[in-house]
Amino acid sequence: MSLFAGIDAGTQSLKVVVYDPATRTLVATASAPLGLMSGEDGSREQHAADWVAAMQSCFDRIDPAVRARIAALAVSGQQHGFVPVDADGNVL
Repeated sequence: MSLFAGIDAGTQSLKVVVYDPATRTLVATASAPLGLMSGEDGSREQHAADWVAAMQSCFDRIDPAVRARIAALAVSGQQHGFVPVDADGNVL
């Protein structure tokens, strides 16, 4: 049976949950902390590469047999986030 994975990138951590719709249960969860840089002007920033590393860390901690059954992903991110990219899709 197929599983669904949800990925949430927040201000403090990235979280992954794997859900089984047939049994309506969570099969796996993982999270990884994210750093937050604060500017003197009150701005807050994170490096996009840290999101990728955190997501890889989370999926690495989920059993490979469970990962193999994931058929769909849902992704949510921070509100009011802005990630500028160049013409090739690389983070500026």
